[in-house]
Amino acid sequence: MAKISKKARKIKAESSSEEEYIDSDEELQEAFARGDLKPGLIAEVPVKRKPNEYPNFVAQMKSKLEKIQFRDDWIERLDITAAPIEETEFSQKGVDLKTDDIQREMLFYKQAQTAVVVGLRRLHTLGIPTKRPEDYFAQMAKSDDQMLKVKRYALEKQLGQERSQKIAKLRDLRKYGKKVQVQVGLERSKKKREMMNKLKEFKEGKLKNLDFLDEDDRPKRGEMLDKTKEEVKKRNAKKNQFRGHKAVGKDAKYGFGGKKRGKKRNGSEFKGVNAGANKFGGNTGGKKFGGKTGGKRFGGKGKQGSKKGRKK
Repeated sequence: MAKISKKARKIKAESSSEEEYIDSDEELQEAFARGDLKPGLIAEVPVKRKPNEYPNFVAQMKSKLEKIQFRDDWIERLDITAAPIEETEFSQKGVDLKTDDIQREMLFYKQAQTAVVVGLRRLHTLGIPTKRPEDYFAQMAKSDDQMLKVKRYALEKQLGQERSQKIAKLRDLRKYGKKVQVQVGLERSKKKREMMNKLKEFKEGKLKNLDFLDEDDRPKRGEMLDKTKEEVKKRNAKKNQFRGHKAVGKDAKYGFGGKKRGKKRNGSEFKGVNAGANKFGGNTGGKKFGGKTGGKRFGGKGKQGSKKGRKK
């Protein structure tokens, strides 16, 4: 007998299943044509399961719970079962805890808060302190070397931040300095342009004087005068230090005699008084060169020579 391969068997099984599917479809079509099929005849029947089908070994579970239960004093366990908070407060406010997440979290927070209060009371009854004294020094969880590394890292980070801030400030100052430099350059060029225009106008005859050249130097001159006055005062004070006590006492008692030099010279108050008089009592008449001239003036060398030639 010839052996049938697995592939041929698979193809044969698929063809037989297709034929059965076609036969079932044809039977359904024939039943529908006859009117045998009506709505409600075909429906899924739910599978009924027996109650307590899954085992629940209560006795074994309780015995296992007793074995794994942690039996020790409460101070070692620190477990608290607090009574649930009533939801009347939230219901009176019209808050739906199923949809409002924030209010639900507040409910959990209050529940934990009540548990903490109960735990603190128990600790106080047992005589266990709950607050650390001010002079208490706890042992560090990490070694000193590790803490020094952490401190060094924190210092390096802080120094790096300060360095970056300084660099940023210097950068800003450089930008500001460049702006100021540009502004100063523009102002100088503007002043130079104005001065050149005024010089041009002066050359053309539009301006009568060159006073605009001294406009910028006037405040500087005032500062220089003030400085010189201060220097003179300081110099005089130094001179007075080396004067004798007798002279200083006389000056304080009788006062300084005043300026003697140039006292007889005419000042601005005598301007215009006896303008035409000279020191010898004569009168110039208000002219620069007054009085009569002397005898006849001789001619020049050429005239004198010509006269001599004529006599010969």
